[in-house]
Amino acid sequence: GKDAIIIPADEEGWSDANVEDALSGQFFGWVFALGESIRIISPSGVAEQFARQAERIAEAYRIKGNGGGR
Repeated sequence: GKDAIIIPADEEGWSDANVEDALSGQFFGWVFALGESIRIISPSGVAEQFARQAERIAEAYRIKGNGGGR
């Protein structure tokens, strides 16, 4: 949003951004869409919730058994 505070990139190419957003599926979808180029670092509870959601999605796509598919 317009009120985001972004601190320029460090030597490794990362920037810090502080945003206020409602915790929702849409927020997590936005984070998923940015892939490995974003990381939630705080609050830690939100980072943990996102990690659990990512694990559930990964599990849904793991191939089980002898031929893949469901």
